[in-house]
Amino acid sequence: MAEDPPERSQLPYLKGDKQIKVSLWQILKDSIGKDIWRITVPVYFNEPLGALQKCAGVTEYLDLLDWAVVEEDEARRMAIIAIHYATQYNNVERMGMNKPFNPMLGETFELSKPGQYKLIAE
Repeated sequence: MAEDPPERSQLPYLKGDKQIKVSLWQILKDSIGKDIWRITVPVYFNEPLGALQKCAGVTEYLDLLDWAVVEEDEARRMAIIAIHYATQYNNVERMGMNKPFNPMLGETFELSKPGQYKLIAE
């Protein structure tokens, strides 16, 4: 069985001095008079993530729910669940509010946490 590739620590997106100059006004000016279906939006307006990968981000801290199930103290259990929900909000904030790339037909995303779970999305 082949060994899984190592996890990366950051996405390969806009590394270093490759900052793109974006002019929303220039895009709007170029779009005046065009049919709405003919207007193209630059790809750098999207997030560097796909929609499937972004949706998988909410499973990042599922182990907190496993921890809450075995907790006997009700107050601590509620606190652990509150922490889980706070991490979900943090996940949304960290990912940004830009539009993710739409998945193509048949595209899959796999997230594997060894010993815990494996998520496969299509």
